[in-house]
Amino acid sequence: MTPWFVRILAGIAGGALWPAPAAACDLPAGETATVASILDGETLELTDGRTVRLIGIKAPSPPLGWTGDGPWPFVTAAKAALSKLASGATVELHFDARRSDRHDHVLAQVYVVRGETKVWVEDALVGEGLARVYSFADTRACVAELLEREAEARAARRGAAFGTHGPIACRMRPMRSAWAGSRIPIKSSRVRFTRSAKGANGSM
Repeated sequence: MTPWFVRILAGIAGGALWPAPAAACDLPAGETATVASILDGETLELTDGRTVRLIGIKAPSPPLGWTGDGPWPFVTAAKAALSKLASGATVELHFDARRSDRHDHVLAQVYVVRGETKVWVEDALVGEGLARVYSFADTRACVAELLEREAEARAARRGAAFGTHGPIACRMRPMRSAWAGSRIPIKSSRVRFTRSAKGANGSM
């Protein structure tokens, strides 16, 4: 049987993962930029040297100190999907109340622009189960739309984090904001992935 991560990557390479252009969330475009490279499943580097973190979502990532054999589930797939969608592309950055983090990364909802067509990056990744909704009090403008997409992906049993589909299961617990010294409960969640009863645990 073909390994799960090979099947996911094959789907990405074949262009099978991308939905029709998404309806925009209610944030005006702030500026246009060009993507130079993809750093991980939720982080872009622009040609002007800035780093952009996709807001409202969290892509799979290994737990701190992970030294297990092989890649952590869906990390490679999430990065490959983002690369296929956005690498070298012209993008619009849509800003919420908070525009940068403590590392001076730009925080934005990102749209890939292809002629007259725009594809909402966060929506595409969540819709294929390669990211989960994850936000703070000052980056929540598009959470309702993303939660709808997440529910669709869960119902279709897509990707990394939904039910018993795939090689990992998902546990959820409430998340609190750590920014600006605040501890603010929000709707979205921190997701802890578990490979199996014998596997290692980690959080996104």
